[in-house]
Amino acid sequence: MLLSPIEEGGQGLLNFEDWNDAIEIMKLQSYLKTTNRPTWAAIYDQYIYRNRTTDSKKSIHMLEAGRHFFTQKWKINLRAPMPEQIKSMIHIKKKYGVTFEELLPTREIKESLPIWDHFALQKKLRKQKDVDRCLQENHKVIRVGDAVALTSRTSP
Repeated sequence: MLLSPIEEGGQGLLNFEDWNDAIEIMKLQSYLKTTNRPTWAAIYDQYIYRNRTTDSKKSIHMLEAGRHFFTQKWKINLRAPMPEQIKSMIHIKKKYGVTFEELLPTREIKESLPIWDHFALQKKLRKQKDVDRCLQENHKVIRVGDAVALTSRTSP
């Protein structure tokens, strides 16, 4: 009743939970920028990287890939010590199902995405530990573009 418009007999008050969520979504939008990311986004990346779950720690170094956790399938330990603003951002991501999506990604953006634990990776795709390790360690394949370049060098 309090949140209903005055015309409908309510008080026309704002729903502060929705208002706060909208503010967090705007902050999340800044965090997700592919270019000109704010300085605080790099700081958030550091906290998130350090607080990945054990399974997620087995994957390639996120910061080497130059991307944030939205472009990888990682779980974050929200019980770990980190600023409440970061926990709030992760909560909003989960609550509203926010994912990384470019409407018309350029080739440069596609090739800059991390190839390991890629957010669009199919679950059924079988990992080959020896091959993965070789590609990561010997061939330094970290991003999609690295794999593209490697295949063009080895193609007949």
